Amino acid sequence: MKIIQCISSLKKKGGGTTFFVSDLSYELGKNGINVSLISQFSKNKDPTFRDLYLPVQERVKIEFSDYEKNIFNKIFATSYRSKLIESIEKNVNLIHITGLWEPSTHAAFSLARKYSIPTIVSPQGMLEPWAINNNFYKKKNCMVPLSTK
Repeated sequence: MKIIQCISSLKKKGGGTTFFVSDLSYELGKNGINVSLISQFSKNKDPTFRDLYLPVQERVKIEFSDYEKNIFNKIFATSYRSKLIESIEKNVNLIHITGLWEPSTHAAFSLARKYSIPTIVSPQGMLEPWAINNNFYKKKNCMVPLSTK
């Protein structure tokens, strides 16, 4: 079995979601499941791997896409999308997406639908009223397409 774990960042300062996804990937690998953990990383913004929380397990493959340089690529997460397609083409059984509001999250969800791959979405508190009201208009634009289907 192969699972893709999708998260926008593995920075330690990212808090609970970073530790959750890294620890889950480690435990899945320890139990014989192959995991591709796909996240974003920039040598310019993140100078060292010491700032990241990475699971060390032989069955966990960590893949990074570069942060996007121009606004068009950032909005559509083109680098992240390319990494996902590479990984999806290697026979994936499940995609686990952590988070909701990042372009990388949308890219993962849309590719999972396109390739008909079963998907688990872990919003991690991002649907709480206080979270939705923070940057409400940005999030409202994301919610409209979801609510019409």
